[in-house]
Amino acid sequence: MFADDIDEKARRGKRSLEESEPAIEDPEVDTRQMPSAGVMLGVGMAIVGLGVLGWMIYRSRRRQTFVKQLTDALPISIDELRDELGSQLQRVKSRYSR
Repeated sequence: MFADDIDEKARRGKRSLEESEPAIEDPEVDTRQMPSAGVMLGVGMAIVGLGVLGWMIYRSRRRQTFVKQLTDALPISIDELRDELGSQLQRVKSRYSR
């Protein structure tokens, strides 16, 4: 009894598979294909190129001069630095001018 049920289910499964095969092979059905590797590579390169271009525009918009970068990095202002170096230079000159 159980063996007959199993055989009947197997036959029904085979019949349903045989009936569905012509539907799969129907040329009118729109089969979607994956784009070729060249197209995918082109799209990837375009995305990378746009990223690099955006980064370059970002960098050019916020570029600071070298002097501005140096003054921002120094803990004291340029005027204070100039005054301090001037006073040290005067001390050195006064020592050797005697």
